[in-house]
Amino acid sequence: MLQRNILIFALILFTAFFPAPEAFCSAPEEKAASFIGEEARYDVSWSGVAAGTAKLTVKSGESGQIRFNAIAKTNSGVGILYPLNVKYESNINPADFGSTLFTTSGKEGWGDEVERRVEFAGAESKYYKDGKLKKTLEIPPDVRDPLSMIYYFRLVTLPEEGRTFPFKIADGKSVVDGTLKVLGREKVKTPLGEFKTVKVEPQMKGIKGIFGKSPDAHMYIWFSDDDRRLMVKILSEVSVGSFTALLSGLQGATLPHQEPVSELPALKEEAR
Repeated sequence: MLQRNILIFALILFTAFFPAPEAFCSAPEEKAASFIGEEARYDVSWSGVAAGTAKLTVKSGESGQIRFNAIAKTNSGVGILYPLNVKYESNINPADFGSTLFTTSGKEGWGDEVERRVEFAGAESKYYKDGKLKKTLEIPPDVRDPLSMIYYFRLVTLPEEGRTFPFKIADGKSVVDGTLKVLGREKVKTPLGEFKTVKVEPQMKGIKGIFGKSPDAHMYIWFSDDDRRLMVKILSEVSVGSFTALLSGLQGATLPHQEPVSELPALKEEAR
């Protein structure tokens, strides 16, 4: 649905499984701290038609935690069909990148504003809707929420093309084993220029996440092919067409140095 799929991104976020449960490209706490101060803005389109904007920011949280925020809004044209102004927030412990809090607030469609809150503590999570406890769930120690999962993908060592990487994700209602498949390397045009990217496909049946894809739909994320692994593009299929978010602005992070586009090898035509 529009209210779910116009959201970026947050790209998750995100496998043959690897023997090791996690393979970080560097110390997770140090790498996670490097995200603080980053603000990425996106132009969102629906099957080629401008639909709205989105913004992802990273800030310091309480007690040494790291806080991720995602905001998505429809423009005046699409807003006539479906108004949207939603905010997501995720808090994580940088030592292991484990989730401690995940919230959703705002207006989706013509219904009333809704507030959802998931608190992660120890071996359980508690899901609240409009301030009322709705569900308590047993969770594994390495679980992550739909928003922080996107940044988690920027930390780990990605497998080779065609291989997969396992992860666990929870939204307060359920916990699932997901996989991240590396599809290959491609060149992507954005309002900020052209990027060399790594294209991946997160698969997490049963959880829609901030991308809002339906369980049977496909979602793809293009990360910059460098040590920053910026989220350059997201495509999420919906019942009619697809939503695409393209990086259009960046603050607090240096754009990766890339070879001139003319020196890059020609790419195969994208399947989607």
